[in-house]
Amino acid sequence: DLTVVLGTGNATSATAAQLNTIKSATALAVDLTNVTALAGSSLSDLGTLATAINASQFSNAAGLTTIALTDTTIDATTLASTIDSYDAIGGTTDMTLVSGATINVDAGEITEMLADETAGRLTISDQNITVNGAITVDNANLLAATTTGKLTATIATSETVTELATLSADGGTNDLTIAIRAADATAATAAQLNTINSATALSV
Repeated sequence: DLTVVLGTGNATSATAAQLNTIKSATALAVDLTNVTALAGSSLSDLGTLATAINASQFSNAAGLTTIALTDTTIDATTLASTIDSYDAIGGTTDMTLVSGATINVDAGEITEMLADETAGRLTISDQNITVNGAITVDNANLLAATTTGKLTATIATSETVTELATLSADGGTNDLTIAIRAADATAATAAQLNTINSATALSV
């Protein structure tokens, strides 16, 4: 029965792995009153920690405002559930990501991921984003605007050539798979095709 209180000197330096290890040393709840941020932690360790907090193995954990992830490949489903877990513990907690990390996100998860960013629950800056499943031009533009990293995605073949021509030009950074639909077999202009081509490093 060790009474453990993390001091103010550890307000932002503790990792989820360290806290999990500390918890294993005592049958009493570890006091996190002074902890306001978690240093580099994996999604796996964060999941273990969240479970322990919810099981009352830690106390006063509501003050967490920032969590730094160390994963270089991130599953958006796991990321979203982890964000929800920590928001339930202490309110809005901002997840920051490793520079250049890759986020794998299903097409149906894009709205939630971008909503988390807008709400200050997630910071995306230069991460690479790989989308599983076809997406709209609008979602492609939103993702391209949220990161300076590479966007890899397939644009839905239902999109018109007019809509495709509104794709964000990125100088060939993004790998967008684009196919002109059969209904636009004779409708596309050279200008539109040139604009569409400027939005992807792949052949249209």
